[in-house]
Amino acid sequence: MANRNQHDTKTESFLSNLMKFFFIFFVLLIIILSIHYMGFLDDIETTPTDPSTQTSTVPTKTETTERHTTTSDTVSVEITTQETTTEIVTYPPATVPTNRPKPPETMTTPPIVNRYDISDEAMKELIEVRYLTIHPNSRSGKKLTELKNIVVHYTGNPRSTADQNWRNFENNKPNTSAHFIIGLEGEIIQCMPLDEVAWAVGTDGNYTSISIECCHPDETGKFTDETYESLVKLVSWLCNKFGLGRDAVIRHYDYPRYTSSGYEWHKQCPLYYANEKDPASHRRWEEFKDDLIIND
Repeated sequence: MANRNQHDTKTESFLSNLMKFFFIFFVLLIIILSIHYMGFLDDIETTPTDPSTQTSTVPTKTETTERHTTTSDTVSVEITTQETTTEIVTYPPATVPTNRPKPPETMTTPPIVNRYDISDEAMKELIEVRYLTIHPNSRSGKKLTELKNIVVHYTGNPRSTADQNWRNFENNKPNTSAHFIIGLEGEIIQCMPLDEVAWAVGTDGNYTSISIECCHPDETGKFTDETYESLVKLVSWLCNKFGLGRDAVIRHYDYPRYTSSGYEWHKQCPLYYANEKDPASHRRWEEFKDDLIIND
């Protein structure tokens, strides 16, 4: 009977220990699952105080190790929990590319080089002095009363040369003349002294002006580049020589003419710069005057 009671007591003790084991195991299981899925430890957030650095937080990791020990009378459970600390990693500041424009390079303004040599020496080399014979219908021999204007004309005879126009003045005495004739190649012939009257504008302006006839290759009246360049040189040289300004340079067109009935009209000369059917011709004339080299 005693052995039986002793056996029953051992059985009850074993069952009691077994229930305690399952109870503890169940509680530990709940704790482990809670840590894994719900998280009892919040991530640590660190706000960097230095704006030039960036930090990254490595989440805390928890490792749990179970070790079971069983004896003949009891079952014990040893639980070892190992916790890693939060690590803050600091990264160097990012390099942000900038699109700042480069400072402008120092530019040296090249000196202005005048492509037109209008010195007295250069003009003496360019101009051929070939005076007309004095005659009432060409070179009158009369003196200017004063000098107010430099007047530009065109011959109105396409493809004719400076020499041909000079011979017309000299031989045919056509009641017209000019102080200078500029040819298709830029050659310049001076027909009379600069203080004499040429029969060029058909008004009293003959007594106050120096006239320049320009040859042209076709009916448009446009000058060749060589003629144009010589014209710029000659007009600039004359203006500087006599102290005349830009406004003193005019076209034959700018002298009004009048009929016997008093009707005013203007000769379209030089045609390429005074064509009443082509408004651009007047703009071209202003551009020509812009090319002049006149001393202030």
